[in-house]
This record gives sequence, structure tokens and C-alpha cells, in this order.
Amino acid sequence: MSRRIRPLLLLLAVASLSALAFAGSSLSSTTRSHAGDTLVVADRDVANSLDPDGAASTYIPNHNAYVNLYDRLFEQTSVPNPLGNGLTSAIATYPMLAESAKVDASGKSITVKLRRGVKSNYGNELTSADAVFSWQRAIGLGGTGGFEYAVLAKVTKVAAVGKYTVRYFTKGASPAFQPMLALAQIPIYDATEVKKHITAADKTAKTWLADHAAGFGPWTVKSWTKGQSLIYERRDDYYGKKPQYKTVRLLAIPNAASRLATLKGGNVDIALALSPSQIKDAAKTKGLRIANFKGNSQEWVFLNYKQKELASPLVRQALLYATPYKQLIDNVFLGDAEIAKSPLPWYLPYTTDKYWHFDTNVAKAKELLAKAGFTSASPLSLELYYSDSRAVQDQITAILQQAWSAAGVKVTLVKAPEATLIDRYIIKKDLPAYSTDTASPVPPDGSVLLFFHLTGGFLNGVNYSSPAWDKAFAASLATNDPKFRKGVFEGMQKLFWANPPFLPLVTTYDQVAMKDSIGAYTWRYDHATAWAPITYVGQ
Repeated sequence: MSRRIRPLLLLLAVASLSALAFAGSSLSSTTRSHAGDTLVVADRDVANSLDPDGAASTYIPNHNAYVNLYDRLFEQTSVPNPLGNGLTSAIATYPMLAESAKVDASGKSITVKLRRGVKSNYGNELTSADAVFSWQRAIGLGGTGGFEYAVLAKVTKVAAVGKYTVRYFTKGASPAFQPMLALAQIPIYDATEVKKHITAADKTAKTWLADHAAGFGPWTVKSWTKGQSLIYERRDDYYGKKPQYKTVRLLAIPNAASRLATLKGGNVDIALALSPSQIKDAAKTKGLRIANFKGNSQEWVFLNYKQKELASPLVRQALLYATPYKQLIDNVFLGDAEIAKSPLPWYLPYTTDKYWHFDTNVAKAKELLAKAGFTSASPLSLELYYSDSRAVQDQITAILQQAWSAAGVKVTLVKAPEATLIDRYIIKKDLPAYSTDTASPVPPDGSVLLFFHLTGGFLNGVNYSSPAWDKAFAASLATNDPKFRKGVFEGMQKLFWANPPFLPLVTTYDQVAMKDSIGAYTWRYDHATAWAPITYVGQ
């Protein structure tokens, strides 16, 4: 679904010694990136699939691939980063492969005119047939792209009305249409090329597209060794603004300390996925700088309503009051985080903190627990699960265990493989409590958070049920009127804090370390890194 499945992405840990050996042996050929011709980036992994709507479409290294290899009808605008270095995505969009978009008078269809003369990496011209095929493929796969088209954008049919004009029919108003069609999982494919690889057994060419890209983006794949490297080459026939760099070398270095050491040694330009302490180290290193982005990543604790003792809103609010936010921010994230006072990202126009009132107050927590029937003689017992592959969770859960115990809650920590936790959360829906720092509602519209907790919904791993919540979801996508939608989402946030389906604790900063010669690094709400905007600004 959407960053990390986003709501939870199964973070795949790739720790092969061969990848480390590759990175170490090939770095000598990357040290001339200072000239601005070649950008060298170290990440924990490279893509294992190039299919934007494949089975692993929410894996961030895969995001990095198809954000760069494919273009979409619309793209996210960028604005100066409020925290300093770099740029950050805004929810506004601008036409990318589209030239224009016009909503008809009834509000039930949107006519999109495409750019003319745009060529794919196979040399085929962009036409309305590509847009129609791209929608058909997403619906046929029934994956993330289909969800974004059908549920959030409310598209019911797509038809060509000319060689360069396509009409999207929607189920009523579609306020999220352009933001959804700017998401990475629903790009425009080169239908002419993809159809050559459709077979009776594979009607969506998913096998071929897992290893090949057929799109209209600014880059092509020059070489690719899974688990080791992915080399991008700039398309000089790209219709849009030409990226400054000719080549991007993405190296898989699974160990974060090794990524930082490689950056400090001058052999890569950017190091991704570093820990807060490593970011602090980079910030103190001459020739390097860091970028902090207040994005959409939060630490959440999911509480299951089927767990009788956790069903009461009083218990959920008590745990919020018992949480030591400052300790989490200072000790775990080294100051680079904020209290999460809304479950929605800060950049949405209707996000508000006016319903949050849970400053740390142990006495208040004890009072609410007592009202819920839990006392020192009969305390609340809680099994708190967390991933064994997220080192930060050892710190977070230990702090929560100590703090919640001080309020009279008996907390037992249970560490388990993340794959097991994802299965239990989404499929079995039987986890009593689950702590994760990989929570991130990626689609830039509040309706997605409402969708995740619909009564009986397949992603509703906490078994939340609220007619008012379900009604709010329908209302959130019923009109294009921003004033009406703001009222819906403000009401949703009030409803949320009265009986939280999960506990948002802190909003963490997304952080990147880079040479100080790198400019215009842009944070995206899908957490991918687009190479095209990045510039060389000199020493």
C-alpha cells in the first residue's frame, strides 16, 4: 500500500558480504564525481524490482528506481525546506506528462491533454493509448496502483478521446485526483513496448517489467546487479529539463556505519538511511552537510480493540499521558523529532493540533486507568511487540516499558521478525500492541488515513469500528470544496483523539547526509530520491 506498507513497509534487510565487497572494490572509480558528471549515492540496498506496481512496490529502494525511470501525469511541486538545506514536496501538483486537466461541469469526468512529441526510452511516442493501458494494468493487477486509482482518485473508466487526449471518468467528485496521479505506483507506461511482453500466462507483463523499465522518465538503466549496484544514465532525448548529472551510481552498502565511512572518505556524494547519531557525526565532519526534513514519518503504537483490556478509550488516552515524549525525542532521536500532535502529516492544509492535550502527566494516566478499572492491585498487563530488525525499537520500547510501568501498567516486551509482525497485523489482525517507527501515510490526502481504519477494512489491523469514522471517509472524497473537506478532516482528528485507533507518539525527521557540493536534494512524501533535481554547486 502506500512508505512502509505504507502504513507499514516491510523493511527488507539486505546484508550480503558480496555487496559490501562490491562497494569497497568499486569505489575507486567513483571519486571523480566532484566534476558534476557522475553522482554517487550509497543506500542500504538497490532495487530488487523495477515494476512500479509489483509485489514489492512499497520497498523504498524500488521506489527510488521507478520514480526516476518513469514519469507520471502530474508531479509534486517543491518548496524550500522549512528546516534549512534542500527542498521539500508540497501537496500541490503541476502537469508532467499532462499538458492540462479540466474537470467537466458535472464533476464526474476529467479531461487530460497530453504533451506532444514525448518519447519513451524505447523511442515510442506518448499517446492516449499509453494512459488508457496504464490504468487498465493497475486495475488488472489489483495492487497499490489500483487502490490509488479506484479508491482514492475514484476513477471508474478511462477512455481515449483523441490521440493526445484522455478522459478519466470518476465516481462523483475526485478531490484527490491530481495528487494521486502524481504517486509513483501509477506512472504512464510505454504501452507499445510493454504489450510486446504480455503472454497468456502474464497479461500485465509483470515478469518482464520486474526487470525492465518502459516509461517516459529522464533516466534509463545502464547496468544493474541486484544487491550491489544500479547505474542510471541520463536520457538526452528527455522532453523535460535535462538533469545536471549524466550518470548516477547507486551502491548497496547494507551496513549504515560503512555508508557513513564511505561518505566521510569522499567516495560517495550522498549517504541514505543513516541513524540519528550517524547524522550528528556527519554534521560535524568538514566537507559534509546534512538535511533534516519534517516529513510524514511517525512512531506509532497500534492497540488492538479485540484485546478486551485495550478497548477502552480511557486506557488509550492514559498511555498517551504516560508517554515521556521529551525522553524519546532527546534520547532516541537526539532532538531531531517532535511530538506527534496529529495523525496527519503537518503539510496537509487541514492538519491541526488543537485536539491534542496529552502532555506527559503520570498522575492523569493513573486516574484514567483507575476509571477504566485498573489499579495497583489489578494492573493493566500489556504485551508490546516490536521488530527485531529495527535497532531504534529497542530504545523506544524500553523507554515506554519503564514509563508506562510507572503509571501502573505491566509491560512485557516481545521482539519478533518484522515479516511475522506484518502478517499478524494485516492478515491475522491479532497483535495486542505493536510499536513501529515506520508509520507514514504517503498519499498526500487525509482520506488515506481514514481508509486504513474503516470498519472491517483489510488494513485495519487494530479492528477499529466507528460509524462516524466510516462516514467521514465517504465525506472526505465527496466534494472538491476545500472548506468542506477541512471541516471533515478537523472532525476526524477530534474523533481520533477521543478514542485513538493507534498512538502517534513522535514525528521523526527524515535525514540525509551529503557532501557540501550537493544542492537541491528534495524530500518526497513517498521517501524516494529523485536524481533529476540534484545539482552540483561546487566546493
